[in-house]
Amino acid sequence: MVLGCAALALYLATPIQRGYGDGPNLVLLFADPAGLQPVYNHALYLPLARLLSSALEWVRLELTPAETLTLYSQLSAALGLACSYLVTRALGGRRGPALLGTALFACAPPVWFYACLPEVHAPHFGAVSLVAVATLYAPWRKPVLAGALVTLLMPLLFLTHQTGLFLFPGWLLLIGLARARISTPFSARTLWLRVAPAIGLSFGLALFFNASLRQIPLEASLARSSQAVVTHNGPILEGIWTGWLQPLALLWLPLIAGLVVLATRRDRRNLALALLAVELPSVLFFCWWGVPERGGYTLGGGAFLVTLAAIGFERLSPPSRERGLAALYTPALALFLVVMQLSYARFERNLFDDPAVNAAMQERVESARTAFGSSEAPHVLVSFDATNQTITAAAPEIRELRLRVPLFRAAERGEQPRKFAENALLLVRDKSLGAELVLDRSYADFLEGDDPIVAMLLEFEALLRESYEITEFPGPGGGFWRLTAPSPLPE
Repeated sequence: MVLGCAALALYLATPIQRGYGDGPNLVLLFADPAGLQPVYNHALYLPLARLLSSALEWVRLELTPAETLTLYSQLSAALGLACSYLVTRALGGRRGPALLGTALFACAPPVWFYACLPEVHAPHFGAVSLVAVATLYAPWRKPVLAGALVTLLMPLLFLTHQTGLFLFPGWLLLIGLARARISTPFSARTLWLRVAPAIGLSFGLALFFNASLRQIPLEASLARSSQAVVTHNGPILEGIWTGWLQPLALLWLPLIAGLVVLATRRDRRNLALALLAVELPSVLFFCWWGVPERGGYTLGGGAFLVTLAAIGFERLSPPSRERGLAALYTPALALFLVVMQLSYARFERNLFDDPAVNAAMQERVESARTAFGSSEAPHVLVSFDATNQTITAAAPEIRELRLRVPLFRAAERGEQPRKFAENALLLVRDKSLGAELVLDRSYADFLEGDDPIVAMLLEFEALLRESYEITEFPGPGGGFWRLTAPSPLPE
């Protein structure tokens, strides 16, 4: 608990201003007053974020959408770390090595990074760690009660991030360890004929809840997930290096030591099999998928990495019979690793949260506010911005309508420029009823050549000139256009 609070204090003090990954899109979905449906593939993210927002309103703490989602990540990471320590202790880790393993993981670059901005990885880490604690500390002397509890909680593994499905098979052995902690171990027959069907039921519930929350048929939910896997893969070797080896950095020292222990100690065989079954499917999938995500996918099974690191620290410790300076070896080594890990993580964090990038974003925000003027109508900003940032994060009074993805999808389909322009205009009109409308022309510096995307943008601008009265304002790129619908002619 103390370690979780210390990590939370660190994360609260170091929020990241720049958006990353799905973060900007999540801010827009969360901030949209009409978008109350969780139209996101990791279906539980937005409902839980709105639950946190309601709690903040209840205690009268006013935060912007971006600040709320950042707090969501900070709280989730701290919860995940506190639970990781408890998981490690339940799996036989000693207090000191468990603390050291948790501290070193808390300072790993991806953990600190995703704890400080809106994204899905920290909430997934918190959910998986929480379910692991519930599994290991459930009342397994009453297997029906404990099994029902775990069956109901396990859908969180999938609903917080769909790759949580790879954790389900190994959970069978984790339950076996949980039972063995407090009572006679389950027989193989009980595990496979009673516990395994409960896990299968839990996975079925996860699939059902996911489709239900997204309000789409189960077949469509599965198809969209499969499509995301097929269309977003990357180079395997690069993904392994930048997604796993480099991000965990100095944590690899105790991790490798822990692997050596599990491979050579017969008394740790059951633990080795359980950790292997829980972690290996995810690791193999992510290595094959090749999407580095700045090490974000190391967080899902973070509690089990902490356990392995704690085992490694036990291996690196001098024999208990030694006294004096030798007894200080492991704490000194851990302190050195934590300080170096913190320094590296801080460097990576600051390198990303570039002040120049943030200053450019602030210039964009101020220019947009000038274009909207003092109108009290809702502000809607139409953009094709390629920086993957959203004005809404810094200026919550402005709702950004991002058309970059529809633009690129239309280009991939070979859609005619006029057809794209007409569809985009319909979308703009639908999303801006009764609102002050402004176009962000930051793309104007790239309007040259015979690229189909250029033709689509030019056609869209031409259609806007036909449909609206335009007032131009200066700003980054091509500035901003305030779009005013012409007044109807008197009858």
